[in-house]
Amino acid sequence: MTQLRLLLLVVIAAAGCGSEGPIGDQGAQGPKGVSGERGAAGPAGLAGAQGPAGERGLTGAQGPQGPAGKDAPASALYRPAEWFGCGRVLDLVMGDGSPGTDGITETSLSYTAIRYSNGDFEVSCSSGLGAVSSGTGHEYYPVVTVGANTGGCAAAADYPPQNDMVSGYWYYEITSSPQAKYKDASSHWLQGRVFTFGENDCNVLAADSSGKWLDAALSDVL
Repeated sequence: MTQLRLLLLVVIAAAGCGSEGPIGDQGAQGPKGVSGERGAAGPAGLAGAQGPAGERGLTGAQGPQGPAGKDAPASALYRPAEWFGCGRVLDLVMGDGSPGTDGITETSLSYTAIRYSNGDFEVSCSSGLGAVSSGTGHEYYPVVTVGANTGGCAAAADYPPQNDMVSGYWYYEITSSPQAKYKDASSHWLQGRVFTFGENDCNVLAADSSGKWLDAALSDVL
């Protein structure tokens, strides 16, 4: 009986040691897990090398020289001696651009000048036609030129109509008083109109022997 049991155990053991079966198919991928927290930022990298310098831009135009300070020596051979600044606003055109007045001052005229102690004369001017047109001018005249006496300066401001094919401008100069004259085609309705600057339109300064600026009148500097 004992031998029969041993025989059965041997048979059972032999049956359990058969060859391995085939690998089954891979199962479906499970759902994606929740993302973890973002890690701390790493240290910044080293700064890169500085790039080459760009090309140098063009030099701007030189602005007009301002009046000398109050401590300018009276013996200076070249210093501002007289200055005036004049301005007017005018109502010359209607809202539709036709000639006439509508109670709105669309035109602005500005004229400034500096007379230096050696007789040189520097002028600046500007003209405006509302937000449509504007222009500026600047001139410097040595004492030996005609301009040192007349102070001519032109600033564009083209008034309608446009069919005359000419761009108009205001020309500023000194005759018996500072004035602005409009220049355009001979057929233009504003051609040759002149507007003068009076004492009430101007601020005037004159330097005394110590170089200090004092209030003055146009008649003192013209």
